[in-house]
Parts: sequence; C-alpha cells; structure tokens
Amino acid sequence: MSGCCAPKGATRKLSGYDNFLAKGPNSPSVANGVPSVISAMLYFDELPDDASITQLAQEFYSFDALSSRPQSGWWVPQPFNRDHHVHAAQAEGEAGLLAFATQKLCEPLKHSADGAPRWELWVVTNTGAGRQMLFVRVDHCCADGIALVQVLNRIARRADGRPLAPASYTRPPRPKQSAGAACCDALAGLGKNLALPVGGYDAQLAISAPAAARKAGVAYPPGGRRKIVVVPEHSLNLLKRIKNAASAAEGAAVSINDVVFAAAAGAIRRHTHQTAAEAAVDGARVHALVPVAFPRAADAPLTNKWTFVQAAMPVGLRTPAERLSASHAAFAKIKGSLDAPMAALLVAANAKLPQAIGQQVGRDLFSRHSIVFSNVPGPAEPIVIGGKTLVGLQAAYPNLIPQLICVSYNQRMHMNIVVDETIVPQPELLASLYIDELRALAVRFGVDPDDASPAPPRPPPAAATPPDDPSRPLISAQTPPTTSTSPSARRGGGGIAMH
Repeated sequence: MSGCCAPKGATRKLSGYDNFLAKGPNSPSVANGVPSVISAMLYFDELPDDASITQLAQEFYSFDALSSRPQSGWWVPQPFNRDHHVHAAQAEGEAGLLAFATQKLCEPLKHSADGAPRWELWVVTNTGAGRQMLFVRVDHCCADGIALVQVLNRIARRADGRPLAPASYTRPPRPKQSAGAACCDALAGLGKNLALPVGGYDAQLAISAPAAARKAGVAYPPGGRRKIVVVPEHSLNLLKRIKNAASAAEGAAVSINDVVFAAAAGAIRRHTHQTAAEAAVDGARVHALVPVAFPRAADAPLTNKWTFVQAAMPVGLRTPAERLSASHAAFAKIKGSLDAPMAALLVAANAKLPQAIGQQVGRDLFSRHSIVFSNVPGPAEPIVIGGKTLVGLQAAYPNLIPQLICVSYNQRMHMNIVVDETIVPQPELLASLYIDELRALAVRFGVDPDDASPAPPRPPPAAATPPDDPSRPLISAQTPPTTSTSPSARRGGGGIAMH
C-alpha cells in the first residue's frame, strides 16, 4: 500500500487526495484522462531578467511539494535543476500568448517523467505588440488554488519592495446549532453528496456535452484540446456597487461571489438562446460544482484541502434580479450547511478506492453537472514579481466539463472559461455575454455600469431580514431599481474560496 514504508530521504506524506491526483492513469500529470495541471498566465509590460527568473525558480524550491517528487505516497526531495523547470518560448502579440497557453494547457509537464518536481515556468517573449508573459504550471497533486496563493505571496513583493504577508485562509463560523440539529444536518449532507454521482442529469445547454456522452460518462479523449475563453477584465468596484445596491434593496448581505455567479448563469442562458435556440431553458435544471477550501495556517505545507459542493445555477430564471436572488440563496444555504465537511469525508474515502473506481466516480459526478465555478481573491494592490510589476493574470484548468475561474487582482476581476470547442458552439460569445449580463445587473439596481470608482463602505443590512436567509427572495418582482452608495470590502464565507 502506498505510503506504508517511506522511501529514502522522504520528508512528508502526501494526503490521500494529493496521492490520488499524483497517480493518474497516465501518471505523472494526468488524472481521469485530464492533464491535472493548474496553469497561470502572469502578464508584465517587461519580463524579469534571467537572474531574477533563476531566483524565482529557487523560491519555488522553498516549498517541499515543489522541490520534491511524489513517490510511494511521500514527498522525496530532489536537487535543484533550473533546466527541469525554466523554459523559453516566443509568441506574436497577445493572441499569440493566448494560443501558446491554450496549447500548453493540455500537455503533460515537460520533465515530470524524468522524476523532476512537478512544475514548470515558461518565459514567453512577445515579439509583437502587447504584454509579456510568464506561464506557470503546477501539477494539482502539489497544491490547490488557495495553496498556490501561498506561493504567489512568497515570490511576490509589494510595490515598495516589502514582502507580502504569508498567506493563510480562514472561514467564518457556521450558525450555532443544537447537537441534534447538527447531526441531522450532517446526515442530510452525507446523503446529498452520496447521491450526486448517481443522481439526475442537468438540462441540455449549449455548453453541455451531448446527452448520450454524459450518460456514458464524460471523458477526455487522447490528444484532446481545450479552449481558453478570456473574459474582458472588469472593475471589482463595479461588482461591489452592484452587490451593495442589491443588498440595500431588501437588506440581504449579497456577496461579490453571488453577483459573479448570477452573471455567469445569465451568460450561459443567453449563449444557449443564441446558439441552441431549440433548447428548453426556462426552468432548466442546472448545477455547478463549486470548490470549497478549508482553513489552513499561514505558510502551511502545500496540499489539496478542499472539496466540491453542488450549487444550483439559476440559468432557468428569466431576469437578472431573479438570478441574483437565487444565487444568493444557493450560497447562503451552502455556508450554513455541513455539505462541505460531509463531501470532504467522501472525497477522502474515494481517494482510498482503487484508482479506476475512484476515477469512475469522478466521471459520474462531472457528467451530471454543467460547469465548475471557482472564485479566488487575489492581492488587492499591485505586486512585483522578479523585479517587474504584474499587470494582469489568468488561472486556467482543463477539466472534464467547462471550468470558470475568476481571480481578483488590483481592483480588477480576471476571468476565463475553459471549454471543449468541439462541443461548445461559438465559445467566445460567453465572454461578451457575461459582460452584457453584468451591465444588465448594474442597470437593474440603478448602478452606472461604467463607474469604476471606489465605492464607499456598505451600511449594515436592515434588521428586518436576517442577512443570509435563503428562504426569502432577495428581490421581489415589484422592487424598483435602487441606487446604493454602500459597497463593502471583499467578503468570504462558508469556506468557499470567494469574495
């Protein structure tokens, strides 16, 4: 059994899920047919020099998961070899940078098969107009998204040269319950999560694989490709203004995450209407898988400490206000439930099953959902990497179903959707339709969609309605558009890596 006897020089055991990801059928870098590598596009006006790139690579080696190879369930340190990790490439223009990232997204890491630690850093010189790019790839077995924020905080500096504080992650406490209520909640969460891989299938949307393929179990074909659809960068302050105006309308604590989720649902609805007019969208059953992160201390060892929970995605509702109300209710329910801890227990158990069975469970789970939705808060101020200011970033992952990842940075939202372009018609439409939906939400709540100025703090919600009461609609059909001058700072909750 993996991990029973530590290999020579081993320093730390992999968690069960880390080890599951490290042992894909085409190990090292593939699980369930999908390259299990998280990629990040880091954009600069000018690239760091070669000495700074070497220093960055050495800073990666300060993490045991990035300086070791997984072997028999343990991390085994390896000597630093720059050539195993740092590679150079060229591309012409911003479109060329995106094409390079798209090509590499689905490839195994270059030297993992040689026993190198599972990450690489591509220095991509733009020979045309536009920004330059560092393209960083890390095998998912080394870290989850929150853990990679730990890496970012270590390699980056503030604009004045000071180091960033070590990253940590906490979540607010759940509402207090009696022992009996907590037991019932736990059993309900356990039953719900046990049923997910064998339950009903989502409605057929334009982003969905054909029904026959989903019922057979979605898979990633050999040589398969994914397309990165980049959403235009947009103001975090606009999202805050929408959030605050919606919160003020009926006294509910709407989050930025609720706004983004509702806008994504509206974009998917619009895309289906425009590209698959025959699809029945009204009232459609649609669900997202949402990664939920668990707390960890500052500079804790890199690991995967998260699970998926299911969130109903209101694609079937007709208006932006209804979709925002439903999104708020869905996430309020998640924050107040024990779904995530119960799901984590099942993930841990699944990781101990034979690899083929565990992966089949994963395929069954993904086949019944429409999209993976991930929202990670990043640095709120400009940061410097390798002596150069980071001007933009994107994180991408080639999943079995469409995956949306948004990361906030320097008061801007950076977002993309990774899709199978052999399935999704006109995938670029999703980006513009998301922006259209966001503007529609702003107008609905009396917010100027072109106002990116900082928003004032949000006052407390009205006492008449509990802040996260999922039973009451957030916005009634009769509520007139309302302007609020009261957004709050980012708000996380319920263990969800979100704003």
